[in-house]
Order: sequence, then structure tokens, then C-alpha cells
Amino acid sequence: AVHRAVLVSGPGTGKSQLATALGVSGIRRMPKRARFHSTVALVNALKQERPQGNAGRIASSLLRLDLMMLDELGYLPFIQADSALLFHLLSKLDEHTSAVITTKLGLRRNGLRRSATRRRPPPCPTGSRITATSWRRATKAPGSGTAAPRPKSA
Repeated sequence: AVHRAVLVSGPGTGKSQLATALGVSGIRRMPKRARFHSTVALVNALKQERPQGNAGRIASSLLRLDLMMLDELGYLPFIQADSALLFHLLSKLDEHTSAVITTKLGLRRNGLRRSATRRRPPPCPTGSRITATSWRRATKAPGSGTAAPRPKSA
């Protein structure tokens, strides 16, 4: 079965770590193939694919995966063509590859244009809003501009 999960929360709350943990868990518990992608890096690779004569190569490789983690959707705004590339890729993966997507924005503000979703509704994800305090903000060393060292676990 193919599943979708969208993790929504502010920066520094552990969305990327949770997505990574889900991928590692799938690999360890069952023989699953998983891949972690930064959204910006994936979109840039998709844009470079056609001029290099490799159109469709990335989609083909992702279709062989059981799980794809897509990190930081909406952290940087995309132009319409970039949003369309990403939406087209996610549409191709719709029935084949499970996905975990992390974002700091609500689903309506994340760079996937509404006009694209009107043509074909996106796969219905399970949404999870993480309500946690940013570890980076909570442990910021006063006056230093950087986070204090993380305490070691016992």
C-alpha cells in the first residue's frame, strides 16, 4: 500500500529527523528502498535533467523506491515552472511510491500552485502538525547568535 504523510511545523522542531527515522525504520524492519531528498535540490536536478538529455531518469529511479522523504517543501518559493515540475513528479509517483513530506508552511502556502491541483487532485496525505518548541531557539546561547551545545544523553 502507498501512503503519504505531511509533517508541518516551524523550523527546528524535528520534522527532518522524524522523516529520516521513518525511512530508517522501513529499511531496518522490512527490506524497503528509501531515499531522502531536499526539495530544492530535487527541483534543481529535475530542471537540469532535460537539457542534459536525461528527461525522466529521476522519475524512473524514484518509481523503484518504496519510500521517498521530501524535505523542506516551501522553504524557498518556486516559480510556476518549478512547481509544475515537482507536481508532475509527485503525480507520476502517486500509485507507486510512499512519501513523507516536511514543510514549515500550511498545505495551501507551500509552493504547489492551486491551479495545478485543480487539473488533478493530489494524493490525499495524512497531515501531522508538530507542536514543539524549536530546540535551536530554546538552547540559543545568550548574545552569541548560535545554539548552545546539546546536552549529552545519559
